[in-house]
Amino acid sequence: MDTLVQDSPAMSWWETNFWIILAVAIIIVSVGLGLILFCVCRWHLRQGKKWEIAKPLKQNKTDEEKMYENVHNESPVQLPPLPPRGLLSSEVS
Repeated sequence: MDTLVQDSPAMSWWETNFWIILAVAIIIVSVGLGLILFCVCRWHLRQGKKWEIAKPLKQNKTDEEKMYENVHNESPVQLPPLPPRGLLSSEVS
């Protein structure tokens, strides 16, 4: 007895055309959303609504944030060189 399952012709058609179907679906969804957005914008503009650009909210900074706002992390003193890598591991064992 042969236990292999044969693919139906409909399934093979979906597999061979998967990327084309996916591309067409993406295009249809994009066009649909674009038309909805276009109609909503046109409807708002016909009603005479003015769309103002929102101004960013001024955030209240704490004194500490204001104090360190323009400070760069540059130390005037040169730091000493790091110890060799194997130094600590040999002391521990």
